[in-house]
Amino acid sequence: MAKLLFVVAIFLSFSICAQKFNVSGKVTDVVSGESLANASFRIAGLETGMQSNGYGYYSLSLMKGIYQIEISYLGYTKKIVRVDLLGNMKLDIQLNPVNQQLREIQIGERDQVDLSNIVLGKASIQMSQVESMGTMTGEADIFQALQYLPGIKAAVEGNTGLSVRGGSFDQTLILLDEAPVYNASHALGFFSVFNTDAIKSVDIYKGTIPAQFGGRLSSVVYLKMKEGNINKLNVSGGLGAIASKLTIEGPIQKEQSSFIVSGRYSYAGNTANLLGKTAQYLHIYPFRNFTENNDIRFYDLNAKINWKQKNGRDQFFLSGYAGKDWFKYYLFQQGTFMKWQNNTVSFRWNHIQKDNLFSNTAAYFSNYGYNYSLLMDRRDFEWKAGLQEVGLKNEWDYFIDHIASLKAGTSLTYTRYSPGSIKPRSDSSLTRPFDLERKHTLQVVVFVGYSKQFTKQLSACLGVRMVTYSLLGEGVAYQYSEDRKTVKDSTHYNGGRVINFRSGVEPRLSMNFTPDSNSVFSFAFNRSRQYAHLLSSSAVGLPTDIWLPSNRIVRPQSANLISLGYKYLFRHYAVSVEGYQKWMYGVIDLIDNANLFVNQYVDSQVRSGKGNARGLETMLEKKTGRVTGWVTYTLSKTDRTIEGVNAGKAYPARYDRRHSLSFVTTFHANKKIALSMDFQYNSGGAASFPIGAYEYMGATFNYYNSRNGYRLPAFHRLDLQAMFTKTRKKWERQFVIGIFNVYDKRNLFSAQVETDTFSQPYTLSRVSAISLYGVMPFFSYGFKF
Repeated sequence: MAKLLFVVAIFLSFSICAQKFNVSGKVTDVVSGESLANASFRIAGLETGMQSNGYGYYSLSLMKGIYQIEISYLGYTKKIVRVDLLGNMKLDIQLNPVNQQLREIQIGERDQVDLSNIVLGKASIQMSQVESMGTMTGEADIFQALQYLPGIKAAVEGNTGLSVRGGSFDQTLILLDEAPVYNASHALGFFSVFNTDAIKSVDIYKGTIPAQFGGRLSSVVYLKMKEGNINKLNVSGGLGAIASKLTIEGPIQKEQSSFIVSGRYSYAGNTANLLGKTAQYLHIYPFRNFTENNDIRFYDLNAKINWKQKNGRDQFFLSGYAGKDWFKYYLFQQGTFMKWQNNTVSFRWNHIQKDNLFSNTAAYFSNYGYNYSLLMDRRDFEWKAGLQEVGLKNEWDYFIDHIASLKAGTSLTYTRYSPGSIKPRSDSSLTRPFDLERKHTLQVVVFVGYSKQFTKQLSACLGVRMVTYSLLGEGVAYQYSEDRKTVKDSTHYNGGRVINFRSGVEPRLSMNFTPDSNSVFSFAFNRSRQYAHLLSSSAVGLPTDIWLPSNRIVRPQSANLISLGYKYLFRHYAVSVEGYQKWMYGVIDLIDNANLFVNQYVDSQVRSGKGNARGLETMLEKKTGRVTGWVTYTLSKTDRTIEGVNAGKAYPARYDRRHSLSFVTTFHANKKIALSMDFQYNSGGAASFPIGAYEYMGATFNYYNSRNGYRLPAFHRLDLQAMFTKTRKKWERQFVIGIFNVYDKRNLFSAQVETDTFSQPYTLSRVSAISLYGVMPFFSYGFKF
């Protein structure tokens, strides 16, 4: 900590060597009053620029004089202001949103991108882009839209779980207004938990990860909820075949405080029952075994209020999210009923300490609970598990001058893992109650990041993140035999005692070289660690998966990532190429026939080893004009080498897909009609299938000759959508119709391995493949006034 303070003091001393003045303020949307994070500032004549921070605040430290400042933000009209700087000045900037449906090409891509501030591996997607993309149900979905970006694929085809650069879905940190979301899926992944009507922005970091983020190996998805229109009351909503939603936002005290409440409810089970019965009546072959009484429901509720102090230096935000799922479907886990829920609460305080010193203090609570009931069985039990996290963060943005800034902070995180408890559902149940031991962890983080434009061509960001991790008692630490098949000894720790302590340093470095105004070369190095592991026997990400904190047996995962990139702008297009190599250590996998369910020795089912991921990502993008969209191609490979798995030989990871191709395009015919077409292709992932089965002490076990040695069929799909907008003086209506999976490709969703009961003894296994949908028309209706 002393070293950190020394570094900060050096930078502070540099800033006072010459008399400078600050022009500072916030960048906001002129219509709604929403803050605009990472807006670009360019100062004419100085050939340098900077960005506003995550809350739209900026500060430029300049010598006395007259300046012309250009402010730009994608999707907004560029603004140029003239500043006569005689002393410290407050200057709030309001930008006008550009309605792309009303214009031809007016703003070029070059006007929207500050190449010196490019963050390698960072991607942002606007809600208007998400809403223009087709989905299976017509319900716009952020995570499905992200899967069309390079290096980002579905963990399972048709699923919203993200596999980023070959990583598993638990290696992506998902933050909603600073609070982590541990299960971001509804209906086993067909929808994400994020209602687009409530979300303002989404950024994903998969290359350069800023020092303030950590705890996952692959990526960070950072979502911000809308703050609520501070100028007028708005009501919007929509009706669809799967879900309906309603959003209300407006000022509490005009220009001082605002609120937003957004809710969504899905009745997907009722729709599935109706369609299935109709298909059976029409003798459509894939529905010949359809079973009624499916129960698929979920809801989301987002709420947020914010208020500013009259002094203009303090702003407070209180936001919350609640969502819950009920799931029973005849094709999955027959005779079972699953429920899960997410809840988050965040409180944040923005404070302007000085014109060039901004702080954000945040406290959050996140809860993830899930249960699993076995029905129509003599065991007749209910299993419950959960995870709760409480965190406190304090971050500081120090704008040293117009070419340099410093970001530093600390965080404290406490997490409680409840791995499971089981109890009978009736007096006739054969199940006995059982509770697994809870686990507690504490993490303390200190980070600092320094960004500077060294020359007209060279800019860099250097960061470091220091983490301490403690697994706390009360608890029992087990010692196993070398093959981990038997318990040799155990040690009991009282409450509050440290069972396992670890620490680490995570350096971060990124550099941009801009030889001219059209191109930029980028380099990044990133080290990260992950102390929480998701143990899953399914690629789908079932609620019955288990979160396990690092202990003496299962050490933290870590990764070193090197990325190289090049971006070139010409006319209204942007071409980018990124290559990466990631070395991973401590990555985990399960032994064959692993037993995860209600197992107090579950860490004995895990093995750790090394992994590699490498790839090349390309993208051609056009964000302006009547026709917008992008085309991407990714070539990648990821593998694991783990002692005790696959005889210690290297094998492809479950999420290894060599080729990925996608394109997204939207044609704005006029201010009323927008047509879109989306296509996606992924080569098949890797899977393990048994070559036989054997009996041991009355139980049947599958026999495998290789891990992930089978390649699944390739996935590809084409979707079409048309959006019709009718605008009146005070309200707006929107009709969306489309066709999902236009050419009826029966893509594989999952495969189940079952013992063949016709073989005696049971020495054969059979694999049954599940494809959930063919061609599907969809529609939705939306309104706003």
